[in-house]
Amino acid sequence: MEQATKLNISKNENTLKEGFKKEENFKPFGSLQRTVDTPKGNFEIYFVDGDESNMDQFQEYHKRIQPFLLYYVDEANFIDSSDNLWTYFLLYLVQEKNGAKKYTFSGMMTVYKFWIFPDKMRPRISQVFVLPPFRHLGLASALTQACYDQFIPMKNVIEISLEDPAIEFTQVVNYVDCCRFLRDESLRAITADLKFAQLDEESRGANLKKFFKLVKPVMKMDRVQCLKVFSLLQLHALPRTQESLENFAKFLFEKTKNSLEEMASVKKRANSERDMISDQQIERRSKQTAELYWITVLKLDKEFS
Repeated sequence: MEQATKLNISKNENTLKEGFKKEENFKPFGSLQRTVDTPKGNFEIYFVDGDESNMDQFQEYHKRIQPFLLYYVDEANFIDSSDNLWTYFLLYLVQEKNGAKKYTFSGMMTVYKFWIFPDKMRPRISQVFVLPPFRHLGLASALTQACYDQFIPMKNVIEISLEDPAIEFTQVVNYVDCCRFLRDESLRAITADLKFAQLDEESRGANLKKFFKLVKPVMKMDRVQCLKVFSLLQLHALPRTQESLENFAKFLFEKTKNSLEEMASVKKRANSERDMISDQQIERRSKQTAELYWITVLKLDKEFS
């Protein structure tokens, strides 16, 4: 908050009005990456790379939009925009006025380009927010897809990861990733095979290994995200019978149990203590996972019915 208070803030009416007049002629920095049509208007997403020629001007602009993070991203920290490894996806509502486009800032995503010796890159999505008036329009999904469109085609990109995402954004990414699979012709055979995949650990392990090998070069996902998407697509592919759903619930219970026991084992090695894991804990965690999975799967059902 201290950095936000250091901004040059207008303190009289005339200066404020002059600022509004300048704003009418504002043009976004960077290059147009994606357009999005929604019931509440048309939006455009612009990509700004840290090596842009006018970064000095952009850094001043970024100082003014960055304080929104403090209100809309939990435990957010300001970033150093002078570091040219930061990249930005800026979202604007676009409106016509007197034959000219007017841009209203609506949201932002920041992505850091982590380099891996000698010449590979692992972009990490860091901060994402959409301002309240523009939420529930699929704009966070559009920002995520814009990021994918920018980085996935790059041959030196190994994978795209997330930095401590909130549950809500995790849900967004899960949905976008599943949609990518279901729309990609080259991956359709893989998703079709999931209808016949078994839920036992041995069969699932073999299928997952094959899935990861085929998918990682195309989708640039890390192993954890690949596992989530595999599970979601498998649930989406299952028939909606009581038996199938009960089997999947049992599978999630066992998967959660193994995961928690592995975490407890790591704790024991680190602290010489081991927390006892109750069936109630496992049941609660697996139920939470199932509920989140169902939210995504029901959206997929609606989109791909």
